Amino acid sequence: MDTPNLEIRTRECAPGIVLVEPFGEVDLGNTAAVEIAVRDAVGRGRHVIVALGGLRYLDSTGLNSLRQCHAMAERLGQRLVVAEPTPVVRRVMDAIDFPRLVPVFSRTALAIAELTSGSRGRSEEERGS
Repeated sequence: MDTPNLEIRTRECAPGIVLVEPFGEVDLGNTAAVEIAVRDAVGRGRHVIVALGGLRYLDSTGLNSLRQCHAMAERLGQRLVVAEPTPVVRRVMDAIDFPRLVPVFSRTALAIAELTSGSRGRSEEERGS
């Protein structure tokens, strides 16, 4: 799914885990596209990793949308985690205390390992890594 300033790639990265990769910019004008991709994966009974390494920009509406998708995943017995935030994105995350609400991993491989381990998707910070 593509919108102006945003490309979204979605693929199964491990059994039962979908990787959603937005590239470009996520803001009020296009955050719904990311939300649709994430909700689709969760609705199909998949755990979701949203890898943010391809973003140049992500505003608080995008993070709020991910927080809402995380809550939906939990209600459905699925897990949603975030991986690879760029330094710019990480500053926005930290400003609104996002990592306290949604698990964040520095690398996608760590997120996959956490989700396949059967634990509840705790972030590296929660585990003291």
